[in-house]
Amino acid sequence: MYKKFVADKKEFVLSKQILHSETFVGANIREALNRQSKRDFIHKLSISQKECDKTIYWLELLFTTEYISEEEFEDLTTRLQKF
Repeated sequence: MYKKFVADKKEFVLSKQILHSETFVGANIREALNRQSKRDFIHKLSISQKECDKTIYWLELLFTTEYISEEEFEDLTTRLQKF
């Protein structure tokens, strides 16, 4: 998605924010799998959830500024909400 925004739409700021928050989701899930305690596991997963929400925020901005269509917005946010 990042490559598409940069190459096709010439959008650099919000797409970089999305790249950052999306990669944090996976990184924190991986950390959760290597937890030191149940509390640590829950904490890491809650951080992942916050990063998903942050990614949705960036997508909302892209949608309201018409960089992405409603269909793209719905598709991307639906995928994130499954986490």
